[in-house]
Amino acid sequence: MQRVLWKTSPGYVVPAYEKWWDDPIIQGEENSRRFKPVALAEPPFPGLAWRGPITEASDAVGAQNVLTDMMGEVLAGKPVAQAVKDAHDRAVRIYKELGFKGA
Repeated sequence: MQRVLWKTSPGYVVPAYEKWWDDPIIQGEENSRRFKPVALAEPPFPGLAWRGPITEASDAVGAQNVLTDMMGEVLAGKPVAQAVKDAHDRAVRIYKELGFKGA
């Protein structure tokens, strides 16, 4: 199953274990190869939580597609500064709703 995912989602789905990085599918895809240091980093890459702790609030920002929506707004013509501000404000709201300080 992993090999199917590597073929259909190159650069997005990569091996979780060192031994699979030599697979021809991964070796044949530059974006997948570039991700190896991130995938195997210790400590692990915290994703959207970076520079802070991994929390339910950082997970909620991802689950609610805050960054994806921001990029969609830019592509639809919203000024970049406004899209960034709106995404920031939305993320702060999510953090506060979950009992975190926000920014």
